[in-house]
This record gives sequence, C-alpha cells and structure tokens, in this order.
Amino acid sequence: MLSRNLVAYLVSRFCSASAMTMLRAAIAWHVFTLTGSALHLGLIGLVQFASGFSLMLVGGAVADAYDRRKIMLVAQLVPLTCAAILFYATRSDAVHVGMLYAVVAVIAVAAAFDSPARAALLPTI
Repeated sequence: MLSRNLVAYLVSRFCSASAMTMLRAAIAWHVFTLTGSALHLGLIGLVQFASGFSLMLVGGAVADAYDRRKIMLVAQLVPLTCAAILFYATRSDAVHVGMLYAVVAVIAVAAAFDSPARAALLPTI
C-alpha cells in the first residue's frame, strides 16, 4: 500500500512536470512565432541548459543545507510567476525575444534548485 505522503509527492511531481512541459512548449512556440527562426529555438535550449547546468552543484548544496520543501515551494513559484509575466506581456503586446530568453534562464535557475531538493526529499517519504 502506498503511503499518503508518497501519493501526494507523485501527484505533485506529475502536475509540476506537466505544467513545465506546457510552459516550455508555449515559450518555444512563442519564440518561433516572433522570429520564424529555428536558430532561436536552439538558442532557447542553450540558454536553458547553460543556466541550469551552471547552478546544479549550488542547488544540491542548498538542498542539503535548508528545508527541501521550502526550496521546492519557492522553485515552483518562480515558473508560475514567469508564466503570469509572460501572459500579461503577451496580452499587452510587450513581449519580445529577449524577454523570452530571460524567462527561460530564470526558470532554468529555479529548476536547478528544485531538482536536487526534490530528489533528496523522495527517500525521506
């Protein structure tokens, strides 16, 4: 029988992964709509990788030193805030490619802290 905490963890992980997949797809679609360039799509991937990879060790150290649940909460609020910013920027026709690159970098930094905290929390459930 699965514990209640494990079920809550798995449901939250599924919802988080689904939301991030949709957000990344929307950003990629938006970049291609604005630029019409496959190069810019590749640069989005590069920005995402470089931002996340450069802080992966720091994220692991923070996950070991602080409350993992709080780290995950803050790291999940970052993409939510970025999605809201993109919504209002798109609605007011103020979005540009540079803004999308910045949002992708910020989301990748948040993921660099979320992933180690989430991985370290699982064995304690």
